[in-house]
Amino acid sequence: MARIVAAAMSAAVLSACAPDLEASGPRGPIPNTWDRAAREVAIPGVDFALDKRVILIDAHHAWAYVDACPETYPLKESCRSALGVTADGGKTWERVTMPGRTSEMEYNTGLDDSPRWLPLNATTVSLVTRDEIHLTRDQGDTWSRYPLSEPPLETQLAANLGDNFGTRLGDHAYACPDTGMLERPDENCEFTLIRLGTGPVSPRPPFPGRPAIVQQGGDGRIWLTRTTGENEMRTSVSADGGKSWKDLPPTTIGSLQLSPDGSRAIISHHITQWRLDGERWVKFPGMYGHRQMGSAVVRDDGQIAGVLEQKAVYLSADNRITEIAGMPAVDIVTQLADGAVVFHTWVDSDIQYVGTGQGWYTLIA
Repeated sequence: MARIVAAAMSAAVLSACAPDLEASGPRGPIPNTWDRAAREVAIPGVDFALDKRVILIDAHHAWAYVDACPETYPLKESCRSALGVTADGGKTWERVTMPGRTSEMEYNTGLDDSPRWLPLNATTVSLVTRDEIHLTRDQGDTWSRYPLSEPPLETQLAANLGDNFGTRLGDHAYACPDTGMLERPDENCEFTLIRLGTGPVSPRPPFPGRPAIVQQGGDGRIWLTRTTGENEMRTSVSADGGKSWKDLPPTTIGSLQLSPDGSRAIISHHITQWRLDGERWVKFPGMYGHRQMGSAVVRDDGQIAGVLEQKAVYLSADNRITEIAGMPAVDIVTQLADGAVVFHTWVDSDIQYVGTGQGWYTLIA
């Protein structure tokens, strides 16, 4: 895995990648006020955009990349791509210099070989092509090149995040030990817990069966969920880097969500929601047990933001459900590492509603 980088470097890189939660993190009650002026991605000098995507890092920082490819299915030929970054929640955007000191990138590729942008934090992003990896740690001022077979730790960490940017997956993964984070694993591979940059965790976790999902909270604890039966899921927690594990009682299959600081945990399922109380799972009270629930996240203070029948709501510490005023119909909710809550819709995935702690704003790709 990443062909053995020193553990000290792994810790140093992960520390450098972590956001300053005290400085930037939204805290306090979930807000009900709105900035009514929608913020749209507008990268200076970019007059082409058939496809845009925004990756939020925290309430203020985000990357946006745009592509324009002619209709040449099944190939992508004469494509153009540009990258932008914002530090003020999308009010203004800066264009990022691409590898080779160009303002945009041109490429020809098959559908399965399109370039991949892998943001890690507000300054670090990787560009993975079919031939090599380009990495910048300073928003494009300088770029470094690496072979696909030797991805830098920053690229591995970003690949581990994938599309789950708010879950703080950290530097552990449940993966094939002989396959890099950027490669498709061998179907006969026996998955195990790996620390990115150092290799398999010893002793091997005693969890047979399907590959597991690994998450880490801000407190460093490792949470591992796996399917153990029909509609049954088991969660195990390690506080010592995977050397020992505590098994929690089984629940119905759902999505484990951690608070950014790692102190709270819930399991979100479209019918049943669970909150961890000590070492046992407790079902959410009231409407959460018998009305359609889209998804939910838990904050450091224990408040739960969720989607109830396409309404954005939050559940207070005393179990009162309050609808967030002014929020359009939504389908899912995520949470960023600094505590910012983000609502999305399936109908238009280009629109994100971001809660900063002081209010909400709309970001349009």
